[in-house]
Parts: sequence; C-alpha cells; structure tokens
Amino acid sequence: MISIPKEELHRKFVVEKLSKKETAQFFDCSVTTLRVYLNKYEIEDRDERRTDFTNQRFGRLVVLCYAGKNKHDQLICTCQCDCGKVKDILLPVLCRGDTVSCGCYRRDQRWNGYEEINSTFWRDVQVGAIRRGYKFDITIEQVWDLFVRQNRQCALSGLPLTFVKKSYRHSAQQTASLDRINGDLGYTLDNVQWIHKSINRIKNVLNNNEFIAYCREVYLHNKTMADQLDIDLVNVNACRKKHTKKDI
Repeated sequence: MISIPKEELHRKFVVEKLSKKETAQFFDCSVTTLRVYLNKYEIEDRDERRTDFTNQRFGRLVVLCYAGKNKHDQLICTCQCDCGKVKDILLPVLCRGDTVSCGCYRRDQRWNGYEEINSTFWRDVQVGAIRRGYKFDITIEQVWDLFVRQNRQCALSGLPLTFVKKSYRHSAQQTASLDRINGDLGYTLDNVQWIHKSINRIKNVLNNNEFIAYCREVYLHNKTMADQLDIDLVNVNACRKKHTKKDI
C-alpha cells in the first residue's frame, strides 16, 4: 500500500480543502485508500464537515433531511416541494440548479388554460356544443368569472365545485360541469351555469324549473325514506360528537 505522510495529507485535505477525489489523485491512490489514511490519522472525513443544507430552499424545493448516498458516493436529499410532494434528489443536482421542483414547475409552464379551467376540458365543451348544433357564444374568461360569482358552488344544490388543473387525465376528480339553464337553447352567457357533474347527468336537457319540479315529486314520493335518511344522519353526527367527547 502506498504511504501517505500525515502532514501532507492534512495540508491538502484540511488546509487547502481539496475533495477526496482530488486528494486521492494528488497522492496517486484510490479514494478507498485515502479513507483508510484519514481514519488512521484521525482526520475528519469531508462528510462530517459538510455544509448542512437542511431547511435550505432550492427553487420550489426545501431540503428536509439527508437520505444517504447513491452508488457514485453522491449525497441524496429528501426534499419537499411547494406543491406538497416529497421527493429524493441528488445534492449536486440541487446545487447546480438543474432541478427546482418535483416536476410541477415544468407542468405549470405547459399550462395553457385559464385560471383553474383546463384547456382540454374547455375544448371538449366547445366541440361537444358544435357537434350537437348548439350556439356557442361564450369565452373561457366569462365562464370563469361566472364560477367565481357562484362562489365556487353548484347553482342548483350549493355543493362545492372543483376543477382539475394539473392534468385532464384526472378529470374524474373534477366536479364542476357547465350546464345550459334552458336545454333548448345554446351556450350563451345568460343561459349557462356551473353545477355539480352528477346533477348535470340527472338534469340532462331539462330546464331548471322542470328539473326542480321533478326533484320535488321524487322527494314527496319518497318523503318517509328521505326523513329517515335525515334522522340517520342526525344520529350519526350525534354519535360522532359523543365519541369525540369521550376521546377528549
């Protein structure tokens, strides 16, 4: 095994702050051999004196902790993105600025909708209207303004409405559906409303008055069952409160 003088090793590794790879190259030995001499001379390894990047921000990422090393002896950091996702990323990649998010930044850069309305969803609404022969005289900006005026709630039930902004592949998670108030007319600003997608399936081509009238008849015909559902719901809520108090 090659002999490395303690004073020379201390000067190169500690004083001049060469990396392990650079120090090993200087002494014409392997990094493994260098570690043996660092341990022999009780010189602190570079990893024990590294800068602590915990809680440091890199773009949208914040370092939570270290997650070990990869096969190339590179540090791996566990980071949390501003979107909430946690991901392991190589420290050199973070320091070089090659990665600034979990991937959401790139997706946001590709976003070409308006506010929370996905462009694919909006295009489907337009194409569907034209295919069925309905007039389409509204803009995506106008219907977003309508959504805000409705306080993000279904116009018929008051249920909360949501969009899927990240990808229309997740459209099943979206509850907001654009409905024509009068099913005989087209998509104009005075004839559209945002309602829950499930309610829109039931309403279909009915106008508001017809739909509400049918809902009333269904309720009256099943009033006993509906009242029982209300009682069951009250009992469930009371039971939950009771158990919550016991837990406290």
